[in-house]
This record gives sequence, structure tokens and C-alpha cells, in this order.
Amino acid sequence: MKSESFKHSDSQAFEMLHNAMFQNTYYNGKTIIERLNDRNMLKILKNISNELQGYAYFEVDTEMAEASLEYICILKNAQSQGLGTMLLKEVLTEMFLFPQIDEIKLTVDKANSQANRVYMKVGFEPKDILISYRLKL
Repeated sequence: MKSESFKHSDSQAFEMLHNAMFQNTYYNGKTIIERLNDRNMLKILKNISNELQGYAYFEVDTEMAEASLEYICILKNAQSQGLGTMLLKEVLTEMFLFPQIDEIKLTVDKANSQANRVYMKVGFEPKDILISYRLKL
């Protein structure tokens, strides 16, 4: 399996997966699709039945010489098969195709040990620990 660029025919499946996996986040599936351009990219993984298995959305800022992995997701039933690591490596390679990029950032929940293991496996190192606040009315 190899990632491919998002096609608009994948919109419904992508939006359903993203909105289910990342509820209450800063970009919903529709917003990600609207943001796509030559610097904001969405790569998807499909199985042999052409069903969406995962995706990665990233943004490249050549002026700041950095890229950010905003979202990466692998369906639960497709996890523990190396797909997350494979997709992450493909996306990192694509980000570094921009000659200006010398740093890639991401933010992940400290408690998400599975994701943290994947990031560490490909060479990411922890930089800061963020604290999040929420005020409910």
C-alpha cells in the first residue's frame, strides 16, 4: 500500500473519517478540503478494495522554513500493520522536497503513547510539553 494525493471523489469518506476521529478540533474535514493547495496537502491510504484506511494532512510554510503535520490517522482495524509509520515516512519525504524546509513540527497528546512511539521511531524528538485549557459555559 502506498499513499496517494487526495481526489475530490474521496471527499465524503475523508470527511466522515476525519470528523469521527478528530471531534472538536480546529479544522473539520470540509475545512481541510477547502484549504488544499500546493502547500497544504492531503495524502490518503486506500486498501485494495479502494476503501480509505488513513490519511495525513500537512502544511508547508516556505517563508518560515518549516512544515507542520496537522493530522495523521489510521483506521483502528488497519493499525499495528506499519501503515502509520509508512505514511509518516512518505509525508516527511514529501515535506523535505521543498528545499526551504529545515524543520517539521507536530503536536500530539502526551498520553497518546502509540502515536508518540511512531513519531519517535522516525526521528522526532520532544521539544515542549503544552498545557491546554478549556472553559465551559
